[in-house]
Amino acid sequence: MRQFVAPELPDAKGRVPVRGKDYAYLRQTLRLSGGNVIDVRLPDGRLLPMTLRFAGAGRTQSAVLEPGNSILDGAAQTGGLAAEQVERGFYRDTTFYLFQFLPKIQKFDTILRQAVETGVTAVVPITGEYSPPQGDFTARRERFRRIVREARQQCGSPVETELLDPVPVEEAADWWKQNRTEPSLGIILSEYAAKDTAALHGRVKTLPCSAAAAVGSEGGVSPAERVCLIQAGFAPVHFPVNVLRVETAALYGIAALESVIMEYASWHVNE
Repeated sequence: MRQFVAPELPDAKGRVPVRGKDYAYLRQTLRLSGGNVIDVRLPDGRLLPMTLRFAGAGRTQSAVLEPGNSILDGAAQTGGLAAEQVERGFYRDTTFYLFQFLPKIQKFDTILRQAVETGVTAVVPITGEYSPPQGDFTARRERFRRIVREARQQCGSPVETELLDPVPVEEAADWWKQNRTEPSLGIILSEYAAKDTAALHGRVKTLPCSAAAAVGSEGGVSPAERVCLIQAGFAPVHFPVNVLRVETAALYGIAALESVIMEYASWHVNE
């Protein structure tokens, strides 16, 4: 279900002004009319049904979102009960993270968008041994923020996905050790089966509070980087599937991890 991610908190009267590209998104992309209600995600995390109101005409037309419901004229109300159902449906006991060895920068846009859509809490970019030159990653920060916001609006995610600055694998491993909540589970997607790899279900011994997937760049993960992650608590997992593009592997790994954990109660047998 779509939502509008408000760039600011409501004013004293509970209203949120709609300007520039936000106006175009509500008016032209969603084709909302005055009096329509949309779920609005506020910066503090609340999800509220708000009514869209227009003022003026032509180039001088402006819009505002205000609290309260209204009688709609055909475009069904999307707030209230719908918002409550989304929050209940997305509730889960595990926080998910993606540790992504940086691929070509164009592919990272896709990986970031898909991470947002799957509800990943944080994306940790790793400057790996096999990562290609990235250029100025910081200069793309505004683009990354836009990708995160647009993806959240499209998919309705209540999770405000955070994108960290790129770090070497050693710093990424330390970040995981410091920020995970126990019990935790970290997996490394391995492109080949080895003595230390196992099936994903075999790695899930209990329902984790924190879960992470580490995915290599186009060149994969070097042996030294693999050892570093294992020492930080990650476990290699091999999926017997076709060779996946890096952006497909990231989505595949997170989706598989989420599915196994979120359906833990249905497949796990207490011994």
